[in-house]
Amino acid sequence: MRSFKTKGFGLIELMISILVASIIVAGLYKMLSSSWLNFGISSATARSGKSARQVDNYVNNLMFQAGFVNIKNVMKNRLYVKQQSEFGTDATYYNNGDWIDGSFILGGTEANGNSKVKFRFYGSSLDDDLAGETDKTANGFIFDCRGQAVPNTVMLEVELSVNDDGLVCNQKTLVSEDGSNWDLDDPVIVDSNVKALRILYGTTIYGRGGAFYPASSVRTHWPYINLVKYSIVTAQTTAQNIVKAQRGSTKTLFRAGDYVANSSPCPTVEVQDRLVYAVVCDQTVGNVQANFNSYQIPDAQLSYMHKVISGTVSLVNSSNFN
Repeated sequence: MRSFKTKGFGLIELMISILVASIIVAGLYKMLSSSWLNFGISSATARSGKSARQVDNYVNNLMFQAGFVNIKNVMKNRLYVKQQSEFGTDATYYNNGDWIDGSFILGGTEANGNSKVKFRFYGSSLDDDLAGETDKTANGFIFDCRGQAVPNTVMLEVELSVNDDGLVCNQKTLVSEDGSNWDLDDPVIVDSNVKALRILYGTTIYGRGGAFYPASSVRTHWPYINLVKYSIVTAQTTAQNIVKAQRGSTKTLFRAGDYVANSSPCPTVEVQDRLVYAVVCDQTVGNVQANFNSYQIPDAQLSYMHKVISGTVSLVNSSNFN
């Protein structure tokens, strides 16, 4: 009778098998890690893009209303007059919070370097006569911080700023012919992911397009501002904190040619044509303070994906149509 001897793997064969298996597992892990990394980046990018579009649309549409006066008030020559801000005297705004006669927008800078802006506008409605005395139903084209349509019987003062809650919008009632109160008990949180807000104020220079200035340069020339350039920084978390920014990295908010140095008052009061708000200014382009032109990413946010949203708004500026 023939007998067969059973033989298993030797030590060398076992070690080779373990080595091959380790290489395969390492490759799979690397592929899985790469997939997870791409997923985290794609997810953060998608959320960042969605947040950016929403914030951009909100700020652009709301700020575009600055200076709007409906036909009813135009017919009655009821425009913007100099008076104290409904938000109270605030040293963060230039001119100590007072509104210059004919102006409808004011800006300033908070202690943390973020910009703060407040502006005024009337509501609008479907009037069936020029005087606007019959139909006061809001048509939905002019809205407040909450997205609610504002009727032509109401004038609001709106404030946009950034705090620990993100980008917030607050409002006060300046005029209310029907007695309705449009004040907010708490500001509307537009987007909790917004970390920074910077704003430049512009005017149309005759024959040369627009020029922009930090709020400190505008000084007493707010009635001639009809352009606003803004830059907003949003930050989105990433899966497992996989996206790492370099320590001390910054985000550039404005190009060097986007603003005019604030070494002297500008623009001047020399107006070529009020209808196009032409203002002559011969200042040379320069840099504003470093913390205004760039956003320094804090160490606590190095694992976040940051996105800069920039835009320019042409204001309605109806208050200057005298």
